[in-house]
Amino acid sequence: MNAKRMKHTGMFLAGLLLVGLAVAAFAVAADVKPVCQTCKDGVKCVGCKTKQAHDAHAKLAGELDTALKDLSAVEKAVQAGEKSEALKSLGKVKTVLTGIRDRAKSAHAPAGPVVKGWTEDLDLAMKFAARTKRPIVLDFTGSDWCGWCIKLHDEVFSKDTFKAYADKNLVLVVVDFPRGKKQSDEVKGRNRELAAKYGVRGFPTIVILDSTGKKELGRTGYVRGGPDAFIAGVKKIIGK
Repeated sequence: MNAKRMKHTGMFLAGLLLVGLAVAAFAVAADVKPVCQTCKDGVKCVGCKTKQAHDAHAKLAGELDTALKDLSAVEKAVQAGEKSEALKSLGKVKTVLTGIRDRAKSAHAPAGPVVKGWTEDLDLAMKFAARTKRPIVLDFTGSDWCGWCIKLHDEVFSKDTFKAYADKNLVLVVVDFPRGKKQSDEVKGRNRELAAKYGVRGFPTIVILDSTGKKELGRTGYVRGGPDAFIAGVKKIIGK
């Protein structure tokens, strides 16, 4: 093989390897999931984050080792003038790098809807609950006229203690029946249907469903004692 051809071959192999390393570096970050899948309540603990990173690096190291061996085979085949063998080994390298790329894309794909705080969109809440395995809290309220509803909001729902707990453990849905606040006919109709479905006769009524939205776990209402007392009651209903 002449020097010019060897030079082009070396540049080609080096370029291919650099592309592979770049994809691999991206995939390492992709493989470390944003939320720990083994910890209770989805908390990101140091131990599980470390294990995830170690597993991701180990997997990629094995894949890159395979790709490097195949690149060596390509180089030898080119030097020997064995075009078919070179193409075969290049195909193997492509397969490895494609797998890394696809895994990286999958890991960085949108995780789905996120609900933070209260929402009126029950469909959105159910999707988020199903993905996060969190129970759904339906707050049947008359937000601008019901005295006990206003007390519950002021003493519990507006407090940082409850917000911090809910952000990690619950999906919150408000089902409001105001007298002064404007609502669309669609929202009014949906709220009436929900009240009829769950047999709500007074406000506030807090209905707690499982993460599928199909099973009622229990219900509560105004609770004296602030957020700690209310959270204790919720934990008793959901079992954690």
